[in-house]
Amino acid sequence: MPRKPKIQHLRSKTRIKYTPSAAKGPYEEYIQSIQESTVDRYYNKYLGPKGSRDGSPVSNTGVKVDYCTITWREDFNDGNNEEWNRLAYLLIMTIGMCPSPYPEDIRPRFNFDKAVKVGESGAYLAWGGKSQRGWIMLKIPGHAIEQVQDRGYMSRLVEFCKHKNGRLTRVDVRHDDYEGKRSVDWALRKYRKGAYNSKGRPPSYNQQGQWDKVNEQGRTLYIGSRHSTKMVRVYEKGKQLGDPKSKWVRHEVEFKRSKEYEIPLEILENPEEFLAGSYEVYSFITEVAKKIVAVGVEAGMTVDKAIKEASRSAGKLINVLIEQLDMTSDEVVKALRRDGAPKRLLPIMSEYWPEQRLRLHT
Repeated sequence: MPRKPKIQHLRSKTRIKYTPSAAKGPYEEYIQSIQESTVDRYYNKYLGPKGSRDGSPVSNTGVKVDYCTITWREDFNDGNNEEWNRLAYLLIMTIGMCPSPYPEDIRPRFNFDKAVKVGESGAYLAWGGKSQRGWIMLKIPGHAIEQVQDRGYMSRLVEFCKHKNGRLTRVDVRHDDYEGKRSVDWALRKYRKGAYNSKGRPPSYNQQGQWDKVNEQGRTLYIGSRHSTKMVRVYEKGKQLGDPKSKWVRHEVEFKRSKEYEIPLEILENPEEFLAGSYEVYSFITEVAKKIVAVGVEAGMTVDKAIKEASRSAGKLINVLIEQLDMTSDEVVKALRRDGAPKRLLPIMSEYWPEQRLRLHT
């Protein structure tokens, strides 16, 4: 069994949630109360033995995930000790962080009825509320996702998402240019030349900070809208941190989920490939560039190909059935239709139309 991550003690508060022996204090007794046998089965099945899936390679291109939000649907009852403890321990084993066990830490946040800190680096777990319809959210911002990557746990996070049938609703990917070769001025020039255009159209842009003279506090260039599926931030990170002479510039691309666009889980382990594929100006990062395509585009191409092949193999027979045997279209479909789905369509059905896949396999 893999060794449990070390948990730091927290200052004593009034009561520890779901801890049988609360008088003994912080996390040790809290973790001992968790149903470890259930968690161990999950860990061995989805995460593997220690080291088998750990150590996700940290990109040597200066590219990392800088923000991540995951949502999944679950009939979760936080008043049930076993359910709460199982989820808490899964988060410990997945990202090395634990939700706060103190009831006074739970409060409304992010349009959820309840939210609680996970670890001490700004991550949150949120749930509850009629408008959320059973959705749970795990928000892992900058410092927290940095720790997950430094521990080599990104593959664990991917497996957790798969197990929960979760979806990525927002992922920020960053590239740090410590020498300032691609400055905010460089990005603005590229924008004006159309390098950030999408479908032939220039996105909106916004400049923050003092651009008309030397600015020790740093400048920021925003390209795109916060309401779109993709937005760029280029800013002088070193100056933002208080070094007026720093050349450090950070490029960030914020990817957001929408009805048309799904963020693939692969972005968590290979962020440099999706940053390189986001805009042509970032093709220097890596030779392998991947784009996030609209939901249904890939599926539509596969379905179109299957329809063409079906037309070649059965099209003439359908003509005979309709023209010579006077069968109606409904009668032809009923005569030729079979249960199930072609094997080639099963992968895209599970990705784009999971409800249909479940129906076909029941």
